[in-house]
Amino acid sequence: MPIIVWLVYAFIIGLLFGSFANVVIYRLPRGMSIVAPPSACTACGKRLLAFDLIPVASWLALGGRCRYCAVKVSVRYPLVELACGVLFTCMVFYTPSLSAVPLAFLAFLLVCVSMIDIDTREIPNGLLIAGAIAGVAWVTSAQFVPKLFPLAPSWYEALIGAALGAVLIPLISIQRIGLAFNKKPLAVFMENSFGYAILAATIGLFVGWQLMIFVFFLSLYLFAMAVLPFVIKKKRTDMPFSPFLSVSALIAVWFGRQILHIFGIG
Repeated sequence: MPIIVWLVYAFIIGLLFGSFANVVIYRLPRGMSIVAPPSACTACGKRLLAFDLIPVASWLALGGRCRYCAVKVSVRYPLVELACGVLFTCMVFYTPSLSAVPLAFLAFLLVCVSMIDIDTREIPNGLLIAGAIAGVAWVTSAQFVPKLFPLAPSWYEALIGAALGAVLIPLISIQRIGLAFNKKPLAVFMENSFGYAILAATIGLFVGWQLMIFVFFLSLYLFAMAVLPFVIKKKRTDMPFSPFLSVSALIAVWFGRQILHIFGIG
């Protein structure tokens, strides 16, 4: 089958997962089930029908408003759907093999985690557990059928990557310790760093220890650039760290090996 067909399939599946991501992002922080009840307008409570839930298309057709109460629906909903569609497509384009499946799930997980962290400054344990299980399953499967999962790290690379992520991120949770100008940096650090550590450990499972080091330094650099204007103006910021970890992880998946090769590593 031509690669363009697989890319189209990946984009459509990504849109559907993006729609589900919106459900996860909204419901998990509120302690709601992500399965039931069916989707409804958050303003009027009217149950949404199938043609109200077509990713991106429904939002455009309705002019970004609820069909029933005409309340504006955030543009973030179609953007999340598009993001998942594009990310799934990129994974298949990067590796037209079964490795694209766990990597697409990693992208889905990172989108959900980042958006929830932006909204609430928390990362639900359920997502972290799901990510860790998926990472272990991928690495384990690759040990038995390596030809089906050519991009999976070896079990020891994955374990070291997970350990590095779990240790390095809490040690430098800088936005909680210094740059955020928090009055109680240690307390906030202890409260929030655990989620980042588990997220980083999950990323380490998927990419291995060498790329985890790449993710660590790149996320640190991107975060420092983002908070620099606040530091210069001596303003406090409570910027979440998971979006920077997520972007760095995706860059590592697509370009990390090539970059390490340029520097003679790996």
